[in-house]
Parts: sequence; structure tokens; C-alpha cells
Amino acid sequence: MIAFIDTNLILRFVLGDHPTLSPKAKDIISQIESKKIKAYLPEVVVAEVVYVLTKFYKYSRDDASAKILPILSIDNLKLDYKEIYPQAFKLFVSKNISFVDSYSLALMGFKGVRHIYSFDKDFDRFNWVKRLED
Repeated sequence: MIAFIDTNLILRFVLGDHPTLSPKAKDIISQIESKKIKAYLPEVVVAEVVYVLTKFYKYSRDDASAKILPILSIDNLKLDYKEIYPQAFKLFVSKNISFVDSYSLALMGFKGVRHIYSFDKDFDRFNWVKRLED
């Protein structure tokens, strides 16, 4: 059996702020690390965790990255394009762009794609990207 991981479990684990749910989240993450549980983390959940930590809980980009990347590196945690997250977080921290844009740029680099249809001029800051509008 494989189970999906939801945003609230990651948040309770990272924040350690709930007397009942945070220990449960820690136990689940420990079971994933020890390969007792197989788990899948959707990309949208990672994006939501980043958003909630930085916007609601006011974590810095550095702090959010430092909290999330170790979770993503757990061997038994399945995640599509797992290998691009270090680059995505590097861009997120260093270039002051949204996490979703950072993820898109990292994935574009991984896939060898150099063009993006977007009205977001942030992409113009990357000389290897050609932003298309029409």
C-alpha cells in the first residue's frame, strides 16, 4: 500500500504546534524514513506548504527551505521530479520569485525546455528563458 501525504501532516510535522497532531505527524514521518510506510507527496502539496509557511506563518524563504528540503530527501518518500527540488528552492531563496515559478524554472532546466508562455515578466530575469506571450 502507498498513501498520499497531505499538506496538514507536513505542516504539523514542521511546526510542531499541535499537542496531538504534531506527534502523530512525527511518527508518520519516522515510519516513512524507516520504510514501514510507503508514501507519495504531490507537488501541489509542496507548493501549498511553502505558501502557508511563508505567507501565513511568516517563515523566511531560507527557513522554509531548511524545513522542507530534508523531508523531501527521505528515500522512501515518493515525489515526482524529486531531483529538481534543491534547484527549485535555491531559485526560490536567491531570486525572490514565487515557489511555483522557481519549480517551473527548475523543471524547465531539467527537461531542457527554454520557452515558457507567460505574462509574468519575472521570467525575463533568466537569460536562458525565452518568455512568449503569443
